[in-house]
Amino acid sequence: MSTYYGTTRTNYFRTTNEARLREILDSCDCDDGAEIVVWKRADDEGNDCFAFACGASINGLIVSGEEGDENEREVSYSAFAEALQEILLDGEVILVTEVGHEKLCDLVGTITVITDKEVKTKDLYEVGIAEGRRMLGDDKWRPRWW
Repeated sequence: MSTYYGTTRTNYFRTTNEARLREILDSCDCDDGAEIVVWKRADDEGNDCFAFACGASINGLIVSGEEGDENEREVSYSAFAEALQEILLDGEVILVTEVGHEKLCDLVGTITVITDKEVKTKDLYEVGIAEGRRMLGDDKWRPRWW
């Protein structure tokens, strides 16, 4: 059985509550017990901006269960996105990008777009299929994978 290796990163964004941002990120479950790294820098107007990354997939916010008890924990990606929404300044967008692979067979790319009003996730593969169909004018076109 192969192992999936993912990497996650965001753009820089402004928040209403730095302490709550760090609390959310500290309460996340990541593959292989990886930790989330947070960066802070000032934009051109001197506002604090934050970005985060993880050398693995971020599975979501731990919503129940004991720390360290993987079998009893409940993890929710939607709860993670909603928690970030609550502390995002109006007019700001968080782009949570994940790329990953399992050997050379499966390559994955997703992006979750978070604003204070909406959350959407797009899969790179699905975006590519839709664009190929649009370019060909053929709604039935499907890629071949052997």
